[in-house]
Amino acid sequence: MKIEKRKIFISLPLAFAMLTALMFTSCSTLARVISSIEQPIYYEEEDDDKNGDEAIADAVVTGIDGIIKAAEDNITPEEAYYIGRTVAAIITKNYKVYDAPEATAYLNKICTAITINSAVPYLYKGYYVAILDSDEINALATPGGHIFVTRGLLKCTDSEDAVAAVLAHEISHIQLNHSIKAIKSSRVTSATMQGVKGVTTSVYENSDPRFQGLVSQEDLDYLTNAGDEIVKTLVDSGFSVTQEFDADRNALMLMSDSGYDPEAMNDMLDLLERNIKEGDSGWSKTHPSPSARKRNVKNFKKKYTYKGSSKKNRQKRFDELKEYF
Repeated sequence: MKIEKRKIFISLPLAFAMLTALMFTSCSTLARVISSIEQPIYYEEEDDDKNGDEAIADAVVTGIDGIIKAAEDNITPEEAYYIGRTVAAIITKNYKVYDAPEATAYLNKICTAITINSAVPYLYKGYYVAILDSDEINALATPGGHIFVTRGLLKCTDSEDAVAAVLAHEISHIQLNHSIKAIKSSRVTSATMQGVKGVTTSVYENSDPRFQGLVSQEDLDYLTNAGDEIVKTLVDSGFSVTQEFDADRNALMLMSDSGYDPEAMNDMLDLLERNIKEGDSGWSKTHPSPSARKRNVKNFKKKYTYKGSSKKNRQKRFDELKEYF
């Protein structure tokens, strides 16, 4: 799938200024946004006519129906979002979400600066980046816009542009529908979904509170092993080599179009090559080797030029927040 370029360009300084103003003039909104795992700039209100239990039930049913449909046919953006929330709830059962509002807001600003200049600036509930409190070097994206980056991976970065390279790669997986394609190629089928239902209370109790709106605290009826299968595909198996290479190529375009230096992709791969050891869990298990990815990037890097400025300001922002990683 080829993503067409957009002609409108919003500079990084302007994007960050707009996002900072939005965040600091509406702290209560931001708190609500973070608590519900929504991106502030694209937040949509829930239906006021539904009570909490009805909204939760709708989320569960929509997520499961979406997974069934994804295994058989195309899905809507709304269904992709609820699949992503289902997967996110399971991920946060095994990985604690890192509580660092400043760092999380920073990553979401970078994400928005990239997506707002892309061919897919809006999703059903927007893009959202969360940090996982893990030393694993890994990142992953779920359907519908949820992006997870580990502290271990962030510790490998040395600039904002390197962080942007990581996020642009994960954003590309979302925009190229790789997660949905992974569901189609996995063992998730309608029969599996209909035949195996229920989940233990531990999924609810152990998952991060910000993702618990997905399931009912009183009646956990519908999370299924199909969700576990999708998580296994994303976390353990990863995407195909071709999909990883496509995500890198698309990330170069996203970085160039949003004012980040595409060369930082190569720098990031160098950092990964130095930090990843053979047999490590995480990135090395689910991605092609950094050297293979560098060869792939080299073939396309010349096509995408650096259109931005203010690298010093970006480095200053990064240095101020690096301590949180």
